[in-house]
Amino acid sequence: HRLKNVFALVNGLVTLSARNTPAVQPYARTLRDRFTSLGRALEYLQVPPPDGAAPRPAQTLQALLRTLLMPYEGVGSAHRRI
Repeated sequence: HRLKNVFALVNGLVTLSARNTPAVQPYARTLRDRFTSLGRALEYLQVPPPDGAAPRPAQTLQALLRTLLMPYEGVGSAHRRI
């Protein structure tokens, strides 16, 4: 939870820093996408809910890797398939 907040804070700092500089907007967007992806990946590390709580959706290694690699789609010429 706290680490996810750190990623959100970093995203905000990137946005504020790049706001008045159009030349860095694409780079800032890439950074935000990557930090957002890391924040989503943290959901895979959470402790399972206690008995009686609503279960979380099934989380697979494949889904985790897709989450982590999503911001890198289209980067370079290498094709990744998971």
